[in-house]
Amino acid sequence: MQVLSTLAMNTFLSSRMTTMNADIQRLEQQVATGQKANSFSDLGTQAGINIALHNEANTINTYMENNKIHAVRLSAMDQAMTTIRDAAEAVKNQAYAMTSTDTERNALINTAKSAFNSVLNALQTAVGGRALFSGDATSTSPMVSTQYTDVQANISGLANPLDASAVETEIQTFYATSSNFYQGGNAIPPTPIDQYQKIDYGILASDQSFQNILQGLATMALTPEPNGVDTTDAQYTTVIRNAAALLTSGVGQANALISANGTNQALVDSTTTHHETTLAMLQSQINDIEQTDVAQAASQLSLLRTQLEATYSMTAQINQLSLVNYIR
Repeated sequence: MQVLSTLAMNTFLSSRMTTMNADIQRLEQQVATGQKANSFSDLGTQAGINIALHNEANTINTYMENNKIHAVRLSAMDQAMTTIRDAAEAVKNQAYAMTSTDTERNALINTAKSAFNSVLNALQTAVGGRALFSGDATSTSPMVSTQYTDVQANISGLANPLDASAVETEIQTFYATSSNFYQGGNAIPPTPIDQYQKIDYGILASDQSFQNILQGLATMALTPEPNGVDTTDAQYTTVIRNAAALLTSGVGQANALISANGTNQALVDSTTTHHETTLAMLQSQINDIEQTDVAQAASQLSLLRTQLEATYSMTAQINQLSLVNYIR
């Protein structure tokens, strides 16, 4: 029996079945994993694009994580400076409203001392072990914690510690030298929140605003009350009004710092929103390259299996052909 020559057809069908088997294996893997490839190299010409998209997404993720930290620090700084501003404002108002009674003078002394401690504590604010008002000396609390008692000791050493004018001058001298009350570092440089944007929130506890407030509060708390000899009512009133003027100046400067800090907060928020939008767009592009439409892949897989079965059947039929069967 002479078998008809089917070599060319068998060769074609064999090649076709090999290709379909490879495609079926690829689609089975895609349906199982939801991914088009196991590695970047398997993505072919889109591998380079995909790597670039991942790199950009990683960069944005890094900015977003850092900006979360910046947002927490900025919020803590806002709370601290608001506390300082409000404490100084309250004492200033009390000083301007005070009459010449001993009761009101004692009340001012107590309020000023309490406010001084509140301001001092606020300036020592730290987040995650990082002192926020200490500049680049982030592990160091910025304020000399003993400054109130240090000033008291200096006043005690005066020739006449009951002289209000001499006490005022001594406190001015103390706060004229920042190392007497500040032990932090230098201002930190602007911090990047995006590839093209930076914020500057290196506010130091030695800022003139806080210096004025601390000096004003210390003056109100430590100035001796008038006794008619060492200090007259007029002298005492002048010193207290001078201290209130320092608080007025300090409050105004603190408001400017709070406003600038608020601008930074808004910028971080808007930049984060922009990052989220950009990241979503990048992830969509990455998904288009990497991820499989499972429903479509499953449909293609079913079609290929049908085609493969038909090819197997056709091959079997061709292999059964013979001249004898042909001429019957």
